[in-house]
Amino acid sequence: MKIPHLDLQKFKEPQNQLKYVLPWSFIIQPGVCLLKNGAIMTTYQVEYPDLESSSAPEIASMASLFNRTAMTLAQNEGWALFFDVKRYKTKDYPAGEFSNLTGWLIDQRRAENYHKFGEHFTTEYYITFVYQLPSDIDSKTNGLFFKNTKKQTKAKSQFVKHENLPKIQKEVENFLDECEKVMGTLAVKLWIHRLDNSELFSYIKSSVSLNNQQLVYPEDTFFFLDNYLCDMDVRNSQPLKIGEFYVPVMAIMDFPNKTYPAIFDGLNRTMTEFRWTTRFIPLSKDKSAKEAEKYQNRFYSARKSGMTLFTEMAMNVEIDKENKGALEMEAQASDIQGDIALGEYVLGYYTSNLMVWDRKLEFAKEKARKLQQVVRACGFSVKEETFNNCQAWLGMMPGNVYANIRRPLISTKNFSNIIPLSSAWQGMLYNDFTEETCGSAVPLCTCSTSYGTPFFLNLNVRDVGHTFVFGPTGAGKSTLLALLMASATKYKDANIICIDKQLSSRAFMVGGGGIYVEPGKDAVAFQPLSELKGPDEGTEAEYNESLMWCQQFIEGLLSQQNIETTPEMSKVISETLRLISLKEKSRRTLTTFQQYATYADPENGTNTIRIGLDPYCTGGQFGSIFDSDETNLPLSKLVTIEMGSLMRLSEKAVAPALMYIFRYLEKLWNVPAGQKQPLTFLFLDEAWLYLQHPIFAGFLQEWLRTLRKKKVFCIFATQEVADAAKSSLSDTIAQQCLTKIYLADESATSPGLMESYRYFGLTDSEILALSNATMKRDYYFKNPNGCRMFTLDLDAFQLALISPDHEMLDKIEAQKGRNTMVPLAFDILEATRQKMADLGRDTRSLEYEKYKRMLEE
Repeated sequence: MKIPHLDLQKFKEPQNQLKYVLPWSFIIQPGVCLLKNGAIMTTYQVEYPDLESSSAPEIASMASLFNRTAMTLAQNEGWALFFDVKRYKTKDYPAGEFSNLTGWLIDQRRAENYHKFGEHFTTEYYITFVYQLPSDIDSKTNGLFFKNTKKQTKAKSQFVKHENLPKIQKEVENFLDECEKVMGTLAVKLWIHRLDNSELFSYIKSSVSLNNQQLVYPEDTFFFLDNYLCDMDVRNSQPLKIGEFYVPVMAIMDFPNKTYPAIFDGLNRTMTEFRWTTRFIPLSKDKSAKEAEKYQNRFYSARKSGMTLFTEMAMNVEIDKENKGALEMEAQASDIQGDIALGEYVLGYYTSNLMVWDRKLEFAKEKARKLQQVVRACGFSVKEETFNNCQAWLGMMPGNVYANIRRPLISTKNFSNIIPLSSAWQGMLYNDFTEETCGSAVPLCTCSTSYGTPFFLNLNVRDVGHTFVFGPTGAGKSTLLALLMASATKYKDANIICIDKQLSSRAFMVGGGGIYVEPGKDAVAFQPLSELKGPDEGTEAEYNESLMWCQQFIEGLLSQQNIETTPEMSKVISETLRLISLKEKSRRTLTTFQQYATYADPENGTNTIRIGLDPYCTGGQFGSIFDSDETNLPLSKLVTIEMGSLMRLSEKAVAPALMYIFRYLEKLWNVPAGQKQPLTFLFLDEAWLYLQHPIFAGFLQEWLRTLRKKKVFCIFATQEVADAAKSSLSDTIAQQCLTKIYLADESATSPGLMESYRYFGLTDSEILALSNATMKRDYYFKNPNGCRMFTLDLDAFQLALISPDHEMLDKIEAQKGRNTMVPLAFDILEATRQKMADLGRDTRSLEYEKYKRMLEE
């Protein structure tokens, strides 16, 4: 029945929509996409090494790996590789939520400076593997999921089972096995991660749209990808237009006479957004040889012009005149055949394109010119596409092996030089471990590198946050540690503890409402044997563990007096501890222990235990510190324990004090069962000097392992890298501290120091970079995730809050009191501003009133 005036033709779906030319069909397995041409693809995100800290042999070695990778894939028909680089602007500073005034003020200022700097860029790198299924499977791929029925029109389909399913599943498994094998080889040099469904969906979407967003793939729903990718109109104009953006697309064409690894590293330094895609379709060894033979024959035929050949035939003479260029090219083609036969490389089809975008045409053109200058500086020819721009753009889509007819034939050796091989590593923007621990995924500290690339500093590698900081005097070590302390207050309920030297963290503690104490100078006293539990105080295991620790402590005191503990003495110590564990807690002191320890030396009859403990008991040199009937060391979420006075007093007091302090501090991170474990940052400035004492022999490695389980990040710092390398702790430091931060050191390349830096994991090129770095500005970060030279971007405002002016702090504390746990950050800023004004300096950078208003609001 026909209904008048009802025309449904306008509702019919047009056939020239963008989705019809997109290559992707749907996701058939986690991280694997089926393409419309019957091929399958999977994508890896990768991080390349930083060229600034990598040697030429290291980069060449990686290029050689990619050469072998392409040759491996070429052994079977149907493979293609896509290398994708996406550089785009970062929008927001990754700010945290602070409960600490100093931490909040510093982060506010760092966020302002971050945005004032101008544009910041981040770069992502991807490798996509594409494999064309064998023809007998390819012809049946559509039938795997759909078949026509009698009642269907050609536009309707129905999901069905397919007898060929096991065979296709096997092909997919083989495909993934081959990809994992290849990437496993590359993982020696690169960080790699195979994209899951949501990440792959987002990545594919970013290849079509300029709306850069993270998508969530609906796992319980089957759908065609192309229906959900096109959210921007595409106009095939000159230049191409996507949505509101003008998009010039450029093709990299003619090659220089010689290439070298990471030749396009300059693209990482451009202050502009771009996308760079390289497609490579490797040919088998036989096909490569045939193609080389074709070229050889072609150039052989071009040795003489047609007129010359005609003359030779007509005159029956041989003319010596030949085209020297053709002869040279023929010789090169012959050499290529020889290299292919020897297994040096194979050939493949190469396509490389760049694209930029901007809402204004003139700006888009200017961005394109900048990139063209970089490419031409490398000796390549590059042109902006005109009539071919849409095909070139389609050819940049991962998985599209047909679009864009410009496919010059090159060797895998050249190919491995001109793909992305270097990056400016940016660290982790999202920290999964801190998100799980304290609900915050933001990086510990956002710093700067060259060319507008931020560096997201995190100390942890998975759940291991132990770190070592190396640097000479005056290079900025204390400033770095104080900034890390302030930044760590963004993590909810985090403990920040500093075992300090020369009170370098005092400004942060005073400004942030923390406390600092100095045993040996302040009225701080310890009751070490209060750690001893009575038989009815806890479980039997806890009782035995406390006995063991107290025995180690007593024996440690004796060792400080050069008294070796014999088995008989050890037995007496154990029996005495069991005896005084029955007494009330206030009487479990060293004096009580000394009174009950009955022992006679077999040689001279003296009580060696009592003699060895005399300096630590009441009346002895250290009695006021170690023989109290209670410990009056205050604890806080922010606490500094200054060891300088103890070190000046006697080294015989340092190791025992530290041993007890570590035990006492465990109360901060040993939470009752059922409560969430807080994150703890334990800073040890020059602590390795006393940790290498025999009292800690065999203890440190297990202790660090225990701290990791308690979510404690132990940050060691030293000025003497050579002494650290020679110490008994060097192996433990190298193995347990996965993250290392090196300060600028102009003497790093001297023979003695160079060997020490090598011991802790630096290469010669990294050591050279360290020697050329600027003190108090440059820092070099290295852990298994990556390495990067970075700067802290500190201004006078931040330095006032983390660099102690002790005379000024003394005056503030005289007025406000010491260790009141009231944050005095604004008082520090005001005093610093007044001091600078008295010196006639500009004080505008120290204005803080707006931050006060922000807090009041």
